[in-house]
Amino acid sequence: MSISQRIVYAEPTRHAIWPPRRNAVDFHASNDVPKDHWHHSMKTKTVCERPDHCFGIFFHSKGDYLSATATLGVALTLCEYPEEGVEMPNTPTHTLLPAEIIAKPKSGILITWPGYQHLRIRREIFLNTTTGDLARQIARIFRDFYELYHPDFKGPGIRLGPSFMTFDSLRLRSMFWDGRFWNLEIDYVYENTPVYDFV
Repeated sequence: MSISQRIVYAEPTRHAIWPPRRNAVDFHASNDVPKDHWHHSMKTKTVCERPDHCFGIFFHSKGDYLSATATLGVALTLCEYPEEGVEMPNTPTHTLLPAEIIAKPKSGILITWPGYQHLRIRREIFLNTTTGDLARQIARIFRDFYELYHPDFKGPGIRLGPSFMTFDSLRLRSMFWDGRFWNLEIDYVYENTPVYDFV
């Protein structure tokens, strides 16, 4: 049995020459530009505002704390990598807490986002750590909440989700102690009008 072979000559491969990117800059590829750089041109609205009588731990963006235009809050996406985005991430949390809270190495935290209160989400956080790690714990807890429960919205409130309020639009301002649990004070950024769904 013979096998006939046929040699096929192909034209040499031509490499496409791509036109240069017209002044396009990938800000996320730069170490000098924070991932939340676009937040600075936006307005913010606070959700679950901290009552004046409640003790709170406040979070600032790295390098923003001492600036003349300092704002309270860190993007939750930066809290996931606190060395990059949280001001003074290595501060021991016990130096910020009152004595009655220091005695509890771990505590409960509630997520009371408007439109999702019916879920009664409560998680544990560890307080015997640093402010950077605390911000990381909060970001992970909120990301899990966001990814698992964003479809479970029951208005009125602020609907979460890829087509609504996205995770990268959220900023951690503080966590505050209501006497039983920690609660989150979070901002969201917006361009023209604040978001609120009545249905």
